[in-house]
Amino acid sequence: MVGVLDAIPMPERDRTEIVNVEYMESKYPLYMAYETKVGKKEKYQTILADFKEMRDKLFDQETGLIYDSYEVGKDAILEDGKFKIMSAGYYLMGIIDTMFEVAEEIYEQYRAYEGMFKEAIKGVLRYYNEEEGLFRKYILTAKQMDMELKEEENPIDVKGSLMVAYAIWKACYMNVLLNEKYMPIADQLFDCARKMIDEKKTAELEDFYDWILALKQETTFEPWIDENKPV
Repeated sequence: MVGVLDAIPMPERDRTEIVNVEYMESKYPLYMAYETKVGKKEKYQTILADFKEMRDKLFDQETGLIYDSYEVGKDAILEDGKFKIMSAGYYLMGIIDTMFEVAEEIYEQYRAYEGMFKEAIKGVLRYYNEEEGLFRKYILTAKQMDMELKEEENPIDVKGSLMVAYAIWKACYMNVLLNEKYMPIADQLFDCARKMIDEKKTAELEDFYDWILALKQETTFEPWIDENKPV
């Protein structure tokens, strides 16, 4: 949950700027928190309109995957010519964290974000390999499966996998996804990530893991917490 002191008002957006998935994840939950707690929900429709535009630009209908960025008024950009799990992670977190800040009584808004999240998570999970346990940096589509990438060219991506795990966990916590079906996937991702972090022993991955855990803890600091919900 975003506190009142952390929430920020939504600025007038520069219509020539480049919008990327990291920007979406880092800013829009704060904008929504401000509107819910301070701004009297006056920009709810503006925020949702931005999300719909971002969805139309960033979500690829054919593959179910996420582009990296786009410049307003132009086509989306796919860096390196391949979809990345980090992009999907930022996109999923941006939606579910923003949705979490929506006032419960604004049902139409809640449903709109829910629809965007569900189509994205279903798209991403089409490419999840349970045997590996974690996602790789690049998600190869059906048309790219004949690409011969060396291990170092497409390594396991712990950060991207943790972001997807967090998004699934939070969606289960919010009853957006069925706990029985999806929580085991989040648990496997978290467990496999923890094992790899323990093996690699890098401060960068440890810090990222701690950040994700902190987000989980912030989520459960809610007055309406249900003891039957997953923690």
